[in-house]
Amino acid sequence: MATSGGVRCWQNGAGKRRKTTKQQRGQADLQHRSIPLLTAALLASLAWLATFAVDAPDASAHANQLRANPQPNQVLDATPERVIVWFTEPIEPAFSQISVLNTAGAEMATGDTVVDPTEPQAMWRALSPLANGTYTVVWRNVSTIDGHRVIGSYLFAVGEPIGTGATVDAAAQPFLQSPADPFIRWTAYLAIAVIVGGLMFEMFIVSNLLASPTAPSNSTALARRISTRAARLMLAAGAALIAAQLAQLTQQTALLSDGSAASWVGQLPSVALDSAWGINWSMKTAAAVVATALILLAHRLRQTHMFDDPADPEDDANILMTDSLFGALAFAAGLAYLVLVSLSSHNAAAPEDIRWLAIIGDATHIIAASVWVGGLLYLLVSASAVLTSSNRHDATRFLLAASLRFTPLAVVAAAALFASGIMIALVQVAVPDALTTPYGIVVAVKAALAVPLVAIAIYNMVSLSRRLWSNTGATTKLRNSVVAEIAIAVCALLAAGWLASLEPARQYAERNGIGISDAATQREVIDGATIEVNVEPGTVGANVLSVSISDGDGSPFNAIAHVRARVRYLDSEFGEPFMTLPQTSDGVWSSDAIQLGISGAYQVEANIARTDAFDSNVAFRFSARSTTAAADQLRASFGSVSLALGAVIAITGLALIATRAVGTQTRILDLRRTVTKPGAFGYGGVAVVLIGLVVAVNPWTFGAGAPTDLLRNPWPPTQESVSAGTALYATACASCHGETGRGDGVAASALNPPPSDLAVHVPLHTDSELYDFIANGIDGTAMVARSEELSAEETWHIINYIRTIDE
Repeated sequence: MATSGGVRCWQNGAGKRRKTTKQQRGQADLQHRSIPLLTAALLASLAWLATFAVDAPDASAHANQLRANPQPNQVLDATPERVIVWFTEPIEPAFSQISVLNTAGAEMATGDTVVDPTEPQAMWRALSPLANGTYTVVWRNVSTIDGHRVIGSYLFAVGEPIGTGATVDAAAQPFLQSPADPFIRWTAYLAIAVIVGGLMFEMFIVSNLLASPTAPSNSTALARRISTRAARLMLAAGAALIAAQLAQLTQQTALLSDGSAASWVGQLPSVALDSAWGINWSMKTAAAVVATALILLAHRLRQTHMFDDPADPEDDANILMTDSLFGALAFAAGLAYLVLVSLSSHNAAAPEDIRWLAIIGDATHIIAASVWVGGLLYLLVSASAVLTSSNRHDATRFLLAASLRFTPLAVVAAAALFASGIMIALVQVAVPDALTTPYGIVVAVKAALAVPLVAIAIYNMVSLSRRLWSNTGATTKLRNSVVAEIAIAVCALLAAGWLASLEPARQYAERNGIGISDAATQREVIDGATIEVNVEPGTVGANVLSVSISDGDGSPFNAIAHVRARVRYLDSEFGEPFMTLPQTSDGVWSSDAIQLGISGAYQVEANIARTDAFDSNVAFRFSARSTTAAADQLRASFGSVSLALGAVIAITGLALIATRAVGTQTRILDLRRTVTKPGAFGYGGVAVVLIGLVVAVNPWTFGAGAPTDLLRNPWPPTQESVSAGTALYATACASCHGETGRGDGVAASALNPPPSDLAVHVPLHTDSELYDFIANGIDGTAMVARSEELSAEETWHIINYIRTIDE
């Protein structure tokens, strides 16, 4: 609902032009200069994003325990060589460790905790010989993505059952990293919104308004005064942003040190420079400092008139901060900060197949929020300046034009903000039941704030704008209404700070069994027999596998020779055999000897040998959960997230089209023509909608970026397979890895880094990962691709052999 055309009352007199031709050309030049400056800013931000995107790690938000060896509550006959714990995302080696304690609290592990360089999601520690008894594994880690620290523990026993009464806290990680964390993040979010949104308001709204030949008289002086006040606000925001960054570093270092202030002050440089979180922090801090410094330079240049032509008293090249290159570069630095926030958010730690979709949605969300909130704050500064203007009439017309010009930008930002918010909720909440978690409750509160926020925005846009046209005294009401809108937006930013500090709802829900069925059941009717296969309780630990078979009227079905079944973990091949189930009652075959040691996806296969027909087979998959581990069971699919991101893009395009429709209305508010370019908005909106539709249907059409099925070993490790793998290993691998796989082959001494000890290295990886290492090689090592020398079948046989290598 923006306008820029000729307005009769904006002219000083009938038939008189407010400015000279030369002055009009000078103002128009401002608009032309803003285009390359804005382009440079956007290109710089995109280049910065590309730099960080190349090697961004895979992750899944808060490094929760995925699995372990020994397994939780496992009873071993002898001391294991080491304790290995896998997590849901990469961890920082310098700040992660494992301890193994006996019942007296004595440390039983030896050496340092090791994070394998080829498997940054796992760490291990060697064990000294253990006496029979119960032991507690305690681990701590720090995520390389969001820097969150997680603590956990579990029990295992050697030589005897786990001791009576021996328990550990299954949810050891704290509710928050620290009570101050949400408020530190909130300060940063608000500060960067002031900078990015304010600079964009100047570049898109005020600059173009000044370039209009029908701008109100004295617009230049008023715009200069507004820009001065906005610069002061942005400088204060920059100082707050830098302070928030320093507070984050201090907090992170204190959490990692677990000691007095004197003990962790010296660790500040290490935390800032020697971790992935610290590198991201350092880049964000640099962006904050650069943006603040550039704003100061742009402000000072504008005050000193450095680029004005001294020979031309009418030349005024720097009315606004963004009229100089420094202002545009400050905007680029602010965008870079927002991109870095997205790259260290929960969405940057989403499951691998949807991670980049989630990052794009997150970046859209925070940029849209900054544009809206920062623009409102700039509008508030403008309203305050109008109230102190000596020429209230023309100043009010200036404010009206600015507010109407801001409307299309605000509509597009609001549409993108709300749509991307729903997409982020899909990724991080995943299932409706997870709305009952702390994270889910804050999401609901944030969504509830949107209702009054939109209502006030509509009131400002429609009702107060009309009053401004007919009543200059309505400026105070507009200011007060904008203050109310900003207050609600600030509360929404505080909610965002809490969301960034809390564990994502999907992981919290998974650990606590929210939204996950307590049993896994499949029921099928095959050749007149109703077969029901059930795994209960379907969690990590002891389970009962039962097969119930009945006929059409519900009576037990007895034409059965035998029933075989197995439960197989899908993310790695453990070679689980079929077991013959004993008949425990009429029509029921079951076993209570099913141990599920790892949370995650399983496949149940039941084979029923019948005397009245061919064998019947029932198979299905389910997810086993654990209260001490996570496996990304509650997660959105690639298709649903692609559809959501496509909707975000399409809704943004529809908002552009809607602003075009508003812009084409004639004589709105008695204005003869509008300030927007309807064709540009309309055509651009259509193009954006089409892009959104392509993204939405991509999983079912083009399939770009879609995950491939997990590569699984089709060859069971039979004696024939292992024997074949032994011979292939001797000719293809032994020269480097050695005859026994210890990394001591005849060629090993010439290799840097040296070959891996397979007894240590192989247990850290799934079959699919080992297949990739052999077929495609490992970057940065002497392990070259062997896909041209070894067939797929030969590679699988080698994997089956090296699985047998032990110490």
